[in-house]
Amino acid sequence: MQMNDRLFKVFNVRVYGIREALIRAGYPMATVVNEDMTLDKRTVEDMLRIGKTLGHAPIGHGDDKFLRQIMVSFDLLAPRYFWAQFDTYGVFTTKNSQSTMHRGKALDYRRMSDGLVDDKILDRFLAIVEDYTENPTEENLLRVKANMPEGVCLGAGISTNYAQLRTIFYQRKNHRLPQWRWFCDEFIKGLPYAKELGVAAF
Repeated sequence: MQMNDRLFKVFNVRVYGIREALIRAGYPMATVVNEDMTLDKRTVEDMLRIGKTLGHAPIGHGDDKFLRQIMVSFDLLAPRYFWAQFDTYGVFTTKNSQSTMHRGKALDYRRMSDGLVDDKILDRFLAIVEDYTENPTEENLLRVKANMPEGVCLGAGISTNYAQLRTIFYQRKNHRLPQWRWFCDEFIKGLPYAKELGVAAF
Protein backbone atom coordinates (compact mmCIF):
# COMPACT_ATOMS: atom_id res chain seq x y z
CA MET A 1 0.00 0.00 0.00
CA GLN A 2 1.35 3.39 -0.92
CA MET A 3 0.18 6.97 -0.96
CA ASN A 4 0.42 8.71 -4.35
CA ASP A 5 3.96 9.75 -5.18
CA ARG A 6 4.81 10.55 -1.56
CA LEU A 7 7.17 8.47 0.52
CA PHE A 8 4.42 7.03 2.67
CA LYS A 9 4.03 3.27 2.51
CA VAL A 10 2.65 0.40 4.56
CA PHE A 11 4.08 -3.01 3.70
CA ASN A 12 4.84 -6.46 5.13
CA VAL A 13 1.41 -6.55 6.81
CA ARG A 14 0.59 -9.60 8.95
CA VAL A 15 -2.52 -10.19 11.09
CA TYR A 16 -2.53 -12.87 13.80
CA GLY A 17 -5.05 -14.44 16.15
CA ILE A 18 -8.47 -13.43 14.85
CA ARG A 19 -10.04 -16.85 15.39
CA GLU A 20 -8.37 -17.33 18.77
CA ALA A 21 -9.48 -13.89 19.97
CA LEU A 22 -13.07 -14.62 18.96
CA ILE A 23 -13.02 -17.95 20.83
CA ARG A 24 -11.70 -16.17 23.94
CA ALA A 25 -14.33 -13.45 23.57
CA GLY A 26 -16.84 -16.15 24.46
CA TYR A 27 -15.08 -17.20 27.67
CA PRO A 28 -17.12 -14.96 30.00
CA MET A 29 -20.24 -16.96 29.11
CA ALA A 30 -18.54 -20.37 28.73
CA THR A 31 -19.12 -23.24 31.15
CA VAL A 32 -16.15 -25.17 29.69
CA VAL A 33 -12.90 -23.93 28.18
CA ASN A 34 -11.22 -26.40 25.84
CA GLU A 35 -7.50 -26.77 26.41
CA ASP A 36 -7.16 -27.66 22.72
CA MET A 37 -8.63 -24.92 20.51
CA THR A 38 -8.59 -27.26 17.52
CA LEU A 39 -11.54 -29.05 19.11
CA ASP A 40 -13.61 -25.94 18.39
CA LYS A 41 -14.65 -26.46 14.78
CA ARG A 42 -16.19 -23.03 14.28
CA THR A 43 -14.70 -20.77 11.64
CA VAL A 44 -14.16 -17.02 11.98
CA GLU A 45 -17.36 -16.52 9.98
CA ASP A 46 -19.24 -18.76 12.45
CA MET A 47 -18.12 -16.54 15.34
CA LEU A 48 -18.63 -13.12 13.78
CA ARG A 49 -21.95 -12.60 15.58
CA ILE A 50 -20.22 -12.26 18.95
CA GLY A 51 -17.41 -10.27 17.33
CA LYS A 52 -19.86 -7.82 15.80
CA THR A 53 -21.69 -7.35 19.09
CA LEU A 54 -18.62 -6.89 21.27
CA GLY A 55 -16.49 -5.10 18.67
CA HIS A 56 -19.09 -2.35 18.21
CA ALA A 57 -19.27 -1.58 21.93
CA PRO A 58 -18.39 2.04 22.77
CA ILE A 59 -14.65 2.66 22.94
CA GLY A 60 -13.54 2.34 26.56
CA HIS A 61 -16.58 0.26 27.53
CA GLY A 62 -14.52 -2.91 27.89
CA ASP A 63 -16.56 -5.37 25.85
CA ASP A 64 -14.23 -4.84 22.90
CA LYS A 65 -11.14 -5.99 24.85
CA PHE A 66 -10.84 -9.12 22.68
CA LEU A 67 -9.64 -6.76 19.92
CA ARG A 68 -6.39 -6.33 21.87
CA GLN A 69 -5.69 -10.02 21.22
CA ILE A 70 -5.77 -9.60 17.45
CA MET A 71 -2.21 -8.64 16.63
CA VAL A 72 -1.05 -6.68 13.60
CA SER A 73 2.52 -6.18 12.44
CA PHE A 74 3.59 -4.03 9.52
CA ASP A 75 6.35 -1.79 8.23
CA LEU A 76 5.67 1.90 7.73
CA LEU A 77 7.70 4.50 5.86
CA ALA A 78 6.63 8.00 6.90
CA PRO A 79 7.95 11.55 7.38
CA ARG A 80 9.19 12.65 10.77
CA TYR A 81 6.21 14.95 11.32
CA PHE A 82 3.91 11.92 11.00
CA TRP A 83 6.01 9.82 13.39
CA ALA A 84 5.80 12.56 16.03
CA GLN A 85 2.01 12.11 16.08
CA PHE A 86 2.07 8.33 15.66
CA ASP A 87 4.20 8.01 18.80
CA THR A 88 1.30 9.28 20.90
CA TYR A 89 -0.08 5.74 20.53
CA GLY A 90 3.04 4.15 22.00
CA VAL A 91 1.27 2.66 25.03
CA PHE A 92 -0.08 -0.26 22.99
CA THR A 93 2.32 -0.08 20.06
CA THR A 94 5.90 -1.31 19.70
CA LYS A 95 8.16 0.34 17.13
CA ASN A 96 11.62 -0.59 15.89
CA SER A 97 12.81 2.20 13.59
CA GLN A 98 15.68 3.46 11.49
CA SER A 99 18.17 5.30 13.67
CA THR A 100 19.37 8.78 12.81
CA MET A 101 21.65 8.50 15.84
CA HIS A 102 23.49 5.42 14.56
CA ARG A 103 23.25 6.07 10.82
CA GLY A 104 22.96 9.84 10.63
CA LYS A 105 26.04 10.19 8.43
CA ALA A 106 25.12 7.37 6.05
CA LEU A 107 21.49 8.09 5.16
CA ASP A 108 20.57 9.33 1.69
CA TYR A 109 18.51 12.31 2.82
CA ARG A 110 17.81 13.57 -0.67
CA ARG A 111 16.20 10.24 -1.61
CA MET A 112 14.45 10.07 1.77
CA SER A 113 12.82 13.49 1.43
CA ASP A 114 9.06 13.38 0.94
CA GLY A 115 9.38 15.82 -1.97
CA LEU A 116 8.09 18.77 0.03
CA VAL A 117 11.36 19.76 1.73
CA ASP A 118 12.61 22.99 0.18
CA ASP A 119 15.80 22.40 -1.86
CA LYS A 120 17.62 25.24 -0.09
CA ILE A 121 16.79 23.78 3.32
CA LEU A 122 17.86 20.33 2.20
CA ASP A 123 21.13 21.65 0.75
CA ARG A 124 21.92 23.48 3.98
CA PHE A 125 21.13 20.39 6.02
CA LEU A 126 23.37 18.21 3.81
CA ALA A 127 26.23 20.66 4.44
CA ILE A 128 25.69 20.13 8.18
CA VAL A 129 25.76 16.35 7.67
CA GLU A 130 29.00 16.74 5.72
CA ASP A 131 30.50 18.76 8.59
CA TYR A 132 29.55 15.94 10.95
CA THR A 133 31.01 13.30 8.62
CA GLU A 134 34.33 15.13 8.45
CA ASN A 135 34.36 16.08 12.12
CA PRO A 136 32.14 13.70 14.18
CA THR A 137 32.00 15.72 17.38
CA GLU A 138 29.10 15.70 19.78
CA GLU A 139 28.26 19.26 18.80
CA ASN A 140 28.11 18.35 15.11
CA LEU A 141 25.94 15.33 15.93
CA LEU A 142 23.53 17.62 17.77
CA ARG A 143 23.52 20.00 14.80
CA VAL A 144 22.44 17.12 12.56
CA LYS A 145 19.72 16.08 14.97
CA ALA A 146 18.50 19.66 15.52
CA ASN A 147 18.35 20.61 11.85
CA MET A 148 16.96 17.46 10.22
CA PRO A 149 13.96 18.39 8.05
CA GLU A 150 10.59 17.08 9.20
CA GLY A 151 9.95 15.83 5.67
CA VAL A 152 12.70 13.20 5.91
CA CYS A 153 11.00 9.80 5.76
CA LEU A 154 12.07 7.00 8.06
CA GLY A 155 10.98 3.37 8.18
CA ALA A 156 9.89 1.37 11.20
CA GLY A 157 8.43 -2.00 12.03
CA ILE A 158 5.23 -1.77 14.07
CA SER A 159 3.50 -4.31 16.30
CA THR A 160 0.05 -3.30 17.49
CA ASN A 161 -3.49 -4.68 17.76
CA TYR A 162 -7.03 -4.15 16.49
CA ALA A 163 -8.12 -2.22 19.58
CA GLN A 164 -5.37 0.35 19.13
CA LEU A 165 -6.05 0.63 15.41
CA ARG A 166 -9.73 1.18 16.22
CA THR A 167 -8.77 4.09 18.48
CA ILE A 168 -6.49 5.50 15.78
CA PHE A 169 -9.23 5.20 13.16
CA TYR A 170 -11.84 7.15 15.09
CA GLN A 171 -9.37 9.80 16.25
CA ARG A 172 -7.58 10.33 12.91
CA LYS A 173 -9.94 9.45 10.04
CA ASN A 174 -10.72 13.13 9.37
CA HIS A 175 -7.31 14.52 10.30
CA ARG A 176 -5.82 17.47 8.43
CA LEU A 177 -2.73 15.48 7.46
CA PRO A 178 -3.46 13.41 4.34
CA GLN A 179 -1.21 10.62 5.63
CA TRP A 180 -3.61 9.97 8.52
CA ARG A 181 -6.64 9.92 6.24
CA TRP A 182 -4.86 7.48 3.93
CA PHE A 183 -3.73 5.32 6.87
CA CYS A 184 -7.35 5.03 8.05
CA ASP A 185 -9.06 4.67 4.66
CA GLU A 186 -6.58 2.45 2.84
CA PHE A 187 -4.78 0.53 5.57
CA ILE A 188 -7.10 0.11 8.57
CA LYS A 189 -10.25 -0.35 6.47
CA GLY A 190 -8.38 -2.96 4.43
CA LEU A 191 -7.62 -5.22 7.41
CA PRO A 192 -9.52 -8.53 7.64
CA TYR A 193 -12.98 -8.13 9.20
CA ALA A 194 -12.31 -4.47 10.07
CA LYS A 195 -15.93 -3.56 9.34
CA GLU A 196 -17.48 -6.57 11.03
CA LEU A 197 -15.42 -6.18 14.21
CA GLY A 198 -16.00 -2.42 14.51
CA VAL A 199 -12.37 -1.46 13.89
CA ALA A 200 -13.39 0.99 11.16
CA ALA A 201 -16.56 2.65 9.92
CA PHE A 202 -17.45 2.26 6.24
